[in-house]
Amino acid sequence: MVQESSGLSRRVKALEDLLKFGLVGSDLEFVLAIQHKHSILLGKLVHEVGSGNVLFGIEDPTVPVDIATHAAVAAAHHAKYLDAAAISAVEGEATLVLTGAVSIASGKSLTLLTDGSTGGVKFGSGGDVILYRGASNKLYLGTGDSLEIVSGDINIGGNLTLTGTVDGVDIAARDHAQAHGSGEHSAESDAAAIHDDVAGEIVAIAEKTTPVANDEVVVEDSADSNNKKSVKISNLKMPLKAVLYSVHQYVFTPDAAPAAEAVTGTPQGNIYVSGPGTELVKRIIISCKTAAGTAFTFTLDYDSGGEDMDSFAVDTEIDEVAVGTAKGIIVTSGFTTATIAARSLIALDITTITGTGPKDVTITLEVWRPLQT
Repeated sequence: MVQESSGLSRRVKALEDLLKFGLVGSDLEFVLAIQHKHSILLGKLVHEVGSGNVLFGIEDPTVPVDIATHAAVAAAHHAKYLDAAAISAVEGEATLVLTGAVSIASGKSLTLLTDGSTGGVKFGSGGDVILYRGASNKLYLGTGDSLEIVSGDINIGGNLTLTGTVDGVDIAARDHAQAHGSGEHSAESDAAAIHDDVAGEIVAIAEKTTPVANDEVVVEDSADSNNKKSVKISNLKMPLKAVLYSVHQYVFTPDAAPAAEAVTGTPQGNIYVSGPGTELVKRIIISCKTAAGTAFTFTLDYDSGGEDMDSFAVDTEIDEVAVGTAKGIIVTSGFTTATIAARSLIALDITTITGTGPKDVTITLEVWRPLQT
């Protein structure tokens, strides 16, 4: 009622003003209509400007405006990026190209709701990808997750500590590293190493065709846990002579003449002297052109009393061989004595012949004679 009374008072006041100008009848009604329309438009203008619509009525002040609808749209426009709806709008509509720094508040996190090769965090091709933390903190991957390097290397400036296993390890490299064991190996050069399971490494080395006494070879010392040692060639003579031998044969022909029967006893001229070192008995070989009639037995003996024929009284039996009626046999084991002392007399003694004696008999004693310096 207050608003209506106020409006009526203004209309009465306006009518009184018009009457002063002598306006009556239709002219008066026309002027009053124009005044009423002007009042309505002025009220709308005040409302629109007050609501922020400063351009209201510029093109056509007579166009009707829906004040409620316009106010709702304006309110939504100003609030769109200030509440939860803004997040939905960004998720569904926006691709962000950030030109400044982005910070995540302490206690907050960044979660990527994607997997596979088409999602995730991607970096441009220029420059390095740097994960930096100013303090001595750790970079964690969740339980059950893994870090996969598709190609390229991992360079670690510090130490690498493992509490689990390493899959896909290079077995050859692992075995090679284990063969080195612990300790300092910085001076090693694997490319120049000699391996026990690689062929052709030694033949590829430059050869020295005329070795001298001071040349060195590498050995593993059996008396020192097989540790590597160097040995001069001049010091190899003594141990080598104990393991290197020449094959030597003592040949006995007990026949007095071709086609003659052998007889018992020690044949004339069939005595030898062993070499300067202990000899190893390896074979006794018997060959007869004509076998004995019933039995044929002989012994080979040596005397360590020296080289004097007169001292051949104390003998040591090398072996006794029963040939029987065979024309040839070879004995390679079971010798009575398997060694012959150095510088000893060696003799054949035919101990038994039954029936006719063998003819054209050759008895060979084969020994290994050690090399001498």
